[in-house]
Amino acid sequence: MTVSPNEHASNKPGRSFLPPDSALLDVGSHVRLWLLAIAGLAADLWSKHWAFATLSPQQNRPMIPGVITFIKSYNDGALFGIGPGMRWVFVAASVLAFGFVLYLFSQSSQRRWSLHLALGMILGGAMGNLYDRAVFAQVRDFIKFVPKIGPYDVWPWVFNVADALLVVGVGILLVNLWLDKRAAENAAAQTEKAEPTPE
Repeated sequence: MTVSPNEHASNKPGRSFLPPDSALLDVGSHVRLWLLAIAGLAADLWSKHWAFATLSPQQNRPMIPGVITFIKSYNDGALFGIGPGMRWVFVAASVLAFGFVLYLFSQSSQRRWSLHLALGMILGGAMGNLYDRAVFAQVRDFIKFVPKIGPYDVWPWVFNVADALLVVGVGILLVNLWLDKRAAENAAAQTEKAEPTPE
């Protein structure tokens, strides 16, 4: 009995670029990612709207005396004021970042909840600042840390909720990547020990 080329091709296992337990295929993983991203975006946009509708120009409003004050500020650069005037470069970078975040999500296991939370924070923060750049051509900042070490500010930049989400999210992401690297190194070491030594 002969097998037709079509039947032979259909029996070959399909190549998948997703791991078997990809988070992309799991409802719970999507809930973790998108719930935090949407909640972060909503918190960022609401807080910016409140601050810029309430605060007068150059007004300092202490929220936690000696720790945090609110002051309106505009930033036409990126995080920490890097690259002022490069609006569309940062818009394009934000779009690329979305793709990279979704790629990391698709390649992650369904059990990597801390990674999904980090990616959700990064998405929420990136979308919040992307909205500002698209609508206002600059990012609205209003949170300022007051503490100093001698004459120097502990945190000299004025920031917003989106910035905080980005910093915390990237920090958790880096910890996850470091743990992955350590796990891979340990697995390689165990495999090397398990291999029989030639006599």
